[in-house]
Amino acid sequence: MRLRSVLALVMLLSGTAVPLVRPLAPLALAQTPPGTASPAVRLDTLFKELRQAGGEDLAELIVAQIWDAWRDATPAEVRPLADQAGAEMARGEFHAAVALLDEVVKRAPLWPEGWNMRATALYLLGDHARSLADCHRVLALEPRHFGALAGMGLIHMAAGRFAAALEAYKRALGINPYLKERIVIIPALEKQVQGKPL
Repeated sequence: MRLRSVLALVMLLSGTAVPLVRPLAPLALAQTPPGTASPAVRLDTLFKELRQAGGEDLAELIVAQIWDAWRDATPAEVRPLADQAGAEMARGEFHAAVALLDEVVKRAPLWPEGWNMRATALYLLGDHARSLADCHRVLALEPRHFGALAGMGLIHMAAGRFAAALEAYKRALGINPYLKERIVIIPALEKQVQGKPL
């Protein structure tokens, strides 16, 4: 059982806010090497491979590559700001990260990961309403963003909206069949929504 799943279950049972979004370290914002597929084509291929993975270990590697592809698509004009915001988040300086990410989403409003990074920072600051709004922006730009959907599930769980949380997680699971939350979180939410004690 993964720590992320355990933390989210603790949150579900206790009502405390425990972050479940993918932890952000300083970003490795490498450009797509010359002669390789564009980020969009790369993502299409990776999502197809994820559906056909056939096992947890391979799926985990593919999921990591999907996150890398989302970050590799960073527009050049916001790369330094995004990198700095990632570093601030890694240090726990979420207010500073949000200030930087406000500028990122202003300058590159069509880059989904900028919105996702800000959603993460806002969640960690306890600003769930703005975080949820940013998750919706992510999904408008990248409907396959299972990370944003899982973040929405987490926000709904924190607010006691268990049916909405379950819906968000199931949407994420439909995109990433190896979503870690399927092991503990989704079954726990199903019990909660059905009125069964956890």
